[in-house]
Amino acid sequence: IVFDAKAEKITLSVAAEDSYGICGTMNEWSSDEVMTKTGDVYSITLDLAENAEFKVRLNAGWDTCYGAAAVDAASPAAANFDLSGDNIKCVTAGSYTISFNVTTSKITLA
Repeated sequence: IVFDAKAEKITLSVAAEDSYGICGTMNEWSSDEVMTKTGDVYSITLDLAENAEFKVRLNAGWDTCYGAAAVDAASPAAANFDLSGDNIKCVTAGSYTISFNVTTSKITLA
């Protein structure tokens, strides 16, 4: 809250809530597919082509992003992805639900 006595007005600023999204070859690494938040988990269901690559990123920026190292090895669909590189690479085309837990910083693929 900021009070400007000269202008006789009060300005209320509310910090924007963080958002997470998927950025990758499906959107030419230029924009995010915005994930939906439920509690501490953000998720989205996407149709991924064979060899599609992506990362989960915070607030549509590259300062904080998560790739293959953040994937939970116990994910139901982990075998359908190549996790040897920095990007998450889909080797079997299909519809996948990608979830990111902000508490654990882990990605789940289903």
